[in-house]
Amino acid sequence: MSHSNARDPFAEVTAKIVNALEQGTVPWHRPWGFTEPAQNHFSGHQYRGVNALLMLLNDYQTPYFATMRQINEAGGRVKKGTKATAVYFRDVNHKDATGKRIAPAEYSQRKQNSDTSLRAYSFMKIFPVFNMQNVEGCPVKPNSKTANPDNQTDQLCETFLSAIQPAPQIKTVATDQPGYSPTTDAIYMPPINQFDESAHYYAVLFHELTHWTGHATRLNRPAVVTRHDFGTETYSREELTAELGAAFLCLKNNVLTDRVLTTAENYIGGWLKALINNKMMIWEAATEAQAAVQFLTSQNQ
Repeated sequence: MSHSNARDPFAEVTAKIVNALEQGTVPWHRPWGFTEPAQNHFSGHQYRGVNALLMLLNDYQTPYFATMRQINEAGGRVKKGTKATAVYFRDVNHKDATGKRIAPAEYSQRKQNSDTSLRAYSFMKIFPVFNMQNVEGCPVKPNSKTANPDNQTDQLCETFLSAIQPAPQIKTVATDQPGYSPTTDAIYMPPINQFDESAHYYAVLFHELTHWTGHATRLNRPAVVTRHDFGTETYSREELTAELGAAFLCLKNNVLTDRVLTTAENYIGGWLKALINNKMMIWEAATEAQAAVQFLTSQNQ
């Protein structure tokens, strides 16, 4: 049986990211600035990982999305000519030796009892969703955008940072090169008044903070634990992870503006090569970034 027409979601998503990078755009720089993260309009489910990133590829006017069925059941309709945005969910089928599907709980129990005949098959579900700005006939939740143009500390960001445990060492130093040192396990940042805007300061800090989560005593990511040269795939993935982590944290703390996350431009060339050579990299980096964000936000819930 031929599977030549089957969709390859990994290649699909990577192509979208690579296309944006080739045009000189860092797609997660999109200045949403919404007070709410991208989410399903009706269920409230917040998009995570790669899906959260994909929602930044278009300049939507609202962070709310829904399926055609949800929209129709609410009495609305999608405007003619509107294109859907794909949402990707990874799932797993568990089967026994005869090929019969079994429940995840039974699979786990039998694996614990050393049943080696079981198999787990990962697969991808793809759901088309529509941004609510393109929906007529049903009410859309209100949303607002905020801005923080002055180089003053941001209370939301500071509250977030102060809740992180263990507390990261964040040292303000006279430098033009922010960075995280695994050796000293410290983040080194220029003073906030050296940045174009306070949002830019927090974006860079969140980038370094994501690196900090990779330390051996925390999430133990290879590129942080062991030195890797600039341009290598491992180095590129860690930088991509840090930028995605920064993007997610900026969205969470409402400081994603036009000028934040500019450090990404120094790595676009390396990412582009790495992404073309490894279509799974964006998925791996997004998963690592989501784990970093979860680690950082577990005390902020």
